[in-house]
Amino acid sequence: MRALSVSLALGLLSLGLVACGDDEGSGAPDPRPAPTRRHTHDVDTQRGDPHGDPPPARLLRTEGGVTIDGAATHGEMDVEPDKPIVVPEGGRAVLQLRDGGRVELDGGSRALVTDDGGAQLLLITGALWAVQPPSGNAPRPPLRISSAAVTAEIGGAGELYLALFDSGAAWVTVLGGMAAISIGEADNRRRLRALELGGGHAVAVAGRLAEPTEGPSRLSAAREAAATLATADP
Repeated sequence: MRALSVSLALGLLSLGLVACGDDEGSGAPDPRPAPTRRHTHDVDTQRGDPHGDPPPARLLRTEGGVTIDGAATHGEMDVEPDKPIVVPEGGRAVLQLRDGGRVELDGGSRALVTDDGGAQLLLITGALWAVQPPSGNAPRPPLRISSAAVTAEIGGAGELYLALFDSGAAWVTVLGGMAAISIGEADNRRRLRALELGGGHAVAVAGRLAEPTEGPSRLSAAREAAATLATADP
């Protein structure tokens, strides 16, 4: 009887060891799902609030070695305000603005995307093509392109070409729609004089607004005219 009791006790002890071994993963797998572990590194803290305002512009396409704030660009990317965009000679950069407009910077251009309400983009040197597409019935801010010499604003749908010259003068031709042209860099104050310019008309600005003239209505012709004016620029 005593031997039976000892055998029974040893059997129970053996079962207990097997059960403990299951807890360590050496027995049959536990059918219950494993608890979910939360890792703080799974959260991308560099992107900020996903529901915040998008950046003022996005770079869609480039040709040549375009740089932003001195760094090379690779494919599509957001463009933060006040970061110099440099397009080398023979290059090109296409920007989609947050407010809906689109800008194509020609080779030899330097520009800044701005976010202060005065203008969406400041052209420092070179030339650009700006397009404001139709918006339907949705409200939308005007597309305003500024430079030290001139500011051009497209309220509705339209497009224009703006070229800056080494002398500090500028030339604007409206390719379609209407644009308001005024002297100097944009700010939030009311301007004293703005010239309303329709499609197929151009104006030179050299410290003052010259009399409007007929201008090209195609982008290729506008670029050719700007190149001719640049060679004659004193």
